[in-house]
Amino acid sequence: LAETRVPDAQSCRRSAPYRPSVTATLVLAVFLTLCLVLFPNFLFLIITLWAGGALLSNHLLKASAALANLIRIPVDAAKPTAQPQVSILIALYRETEMVDQLIGQIRRLTYPASQLEVFLLTEQSDAETHAALTLCDLPDNVTLLKLPPGPIMTKPRALNYGLGFCSGDIVGIYDAENRPDPNQIEQAVAKFATSPSDVVCLQGVLDTYNSDTNWLTRCFTVEYAVWFRLILPGMVNLGMAIPLGGHNGIFAPRRAERNGWVGRT
Repeated sequence: LAETRVPDAQSCRRSAPYRPSVTATLVLAVFLTLCLVLFPNFLFLIITLWAGGALLSNHLLKASAALANLIRIPVDAAKPTAQPQVSILIALYRETEMVDQLIGQIRRLTYPASQLEVFLLTEQSDAETHAALTLCDLPDNVTLLKLPPGPIMTKPRALNYGLGFCSGDIVGIYDAENRPDPNQIEQAVAKFATSPSDVVCLQGVLDTYNSDTNWLTRCFTVEYAVWFRLILPGMVNLGMAIPLGGHNGIFAPRRAERNGWVGRT
């Protein structure tokens, strides 16, 4: 069920990998070789224009988003709401070193434990991570699930498997290394309560917590700050499709069902 939760029409599981024909490959190779020999300057001009066009379009998108971000859209103040049941899915694979930190972060969440359930998903073959979690003093609202063996071992399959156990009106996805704000779930619940009914997903802003380690981590910090605080808000203001990361996303699946979006979310 986890492997086939997405309908065939929207899945690539039955699609054959693309393999160009030998004839087309040979024709293209001969054409490029002739261009390189007979018209090298023209070929390199085309390649340069192609690369320049790609870079230019990317920069135009970012510049447009940055300018659009200057337009501040009024945000409704969070209103007191009921506390719905919330489920959190965390897929782990060979992450024994993160176990202690992960359990500590779960304990820091301030959302009422009676309304919060957390599922830790490990692969059948990952005995080390499963054993490390078993030895931990897990909170009462944390459930450890070992995935049954299957032909594929991917994070989407693990999350689809865990989704079958969720009873929450809101479902969040974290990674083992995430350090969410303790009140992040309360913020998400309040945001859903004040958002239009067609809002079915919220994406948290990501930051790095080791930005002072070296030059590379500082570059990552700058990139994350620009992407989540400048580009994405601007894309929202422009009404564009928003790319979602693989974690720190919080969904409202029952809203999606009410909107008739089952199978498309």
